[in-house]
Amino acid sequence: MDDETPRLRALLEELHGELSRLPPGGKVNDARRAQLDELKSDVERLLARREGTPDATATATTTPEERQHLQGRLQTMVAGFEGAHPQLASAIEQTMNALSNMGL
Repeated sequence: MDDETPRLRALLEELHGELSRLPPGGKVNDARRAQLDELKSDVERLLARREGTPDATATATTTPEERQHLQGRLQTMVAGFEGAHPQLASAIEQTMNALSNMGL
């Protein structure tokens, strides 16, 4: 495990914490919450691949297309949350940067 993996796990927990602090029925609807939960699951799957953790849905490597798709989703979420939820946007952006630093 490299130095970035624990940092990324901490960022994921921060992201989850920011999401849990949002009031239900507020400006973040159920669909956006589901997107964030899905994103967190996708990043966890990438980490499982990187760490060699058995995961029935994981393949040995991440393709450039998968990385590009994930980065695009992260950028879209950052833009969508910047105005109303800057802390959440910041947590997503930090996660995106950590993934990039890891080559994921």
